[in-house]
Amino acid sequence: MTTVTPPDSALPGAPLSGGAGCYWLESPRGDAPPPQALRGDQTADVVIIGGGFTGLSAALHLSESFPERRILLLEAARIGYGASGQNSGLLLPFINGAEEIVQDLLRAGREGDARHVYQETSAGIGIIEDLIAEHGLDCEWERVDAMRTALTARHERQLEREREMYAALGVEAEWVPRAALRPRVDPAKYRGALRIKSRAMVHPGKLAREVRALVQARGVQIHEESPVLEIVPGATVTVRTPAGSVRAPALVLATNAYTGQLGMFRRRILPVHCYCIATE
Repeated sequence: MTTVTPPDSALPGAPLSGGAGCYWLESPRGDAPPPQALRGDQTADVVIIGGGFTGLSAALHLSESFPERRILLLEAARIGYGASGQNSGLLLPFINGAEEIVQDLLRAGREGDARHVYQETSAGIGIIEDLIAEHGLDCEWERVDAMRTALTARHERQLEREREMYAALGVEAEWVPRAALRPRVDPAKYRGALRIKSRAMVHPGKLAREVRALVQARGVQIHEESPVLEIVPGATVTVRTPAGSVRAPALVLATNAYTGQLGMFRRRILPVHCYCIATE
């Protein structure tokens, strides 16, 4: 195995302030502790690269299962930066492609398998809800309905097929005609919407902040503003940052779309963009 060095574009000098102009990241910032960059050479049992939900979840579950282990997390910008803190704040079922799989299973008469796929790809909502309830996390959690709107007759037919799918799965979903929709969502061009239960909203910036406090209380060491410059693999991995290094026998790579900037999987990552509007 060879040393992994990020390309020059990923080294310090690239913007790391993270979240400027993003409501989710800016609104809880006043409660966040000042960043503590990694300094000096350290050792750990596990080093985690990435302070989004994947890295925080890894830190949480590892610290629960192995409380005696020293776990150190490195974040190039601030905790929750990237897709974890800059998203729609919606918790929805399915993962990419799963909805089509469920519809194919239903058409094949395999209702049990279809329900299993839906339950497995929806389980994360309940896991997050239980975590918030168990620890009293302050992150504006709310169970809500989702509205999928129709602009054309073709959209209406598509949403009717989705309504039938949800009915077969035992999930409450109903068609909302234009007249009933307008008091809630006013654009005149909407012909109606499919209202679907069992969804949720959360403030992702606050959720990241709360889970951060949870893992730190369990002894996890967090260093922000510590971009990784080099990963030297081996029986003991060495991870270098601008002002320090960490040696550990285990590494968790929790960098999502930024993995290519570490020199890995550059041709295996597809960017997907999400747009949302925050209103009063």
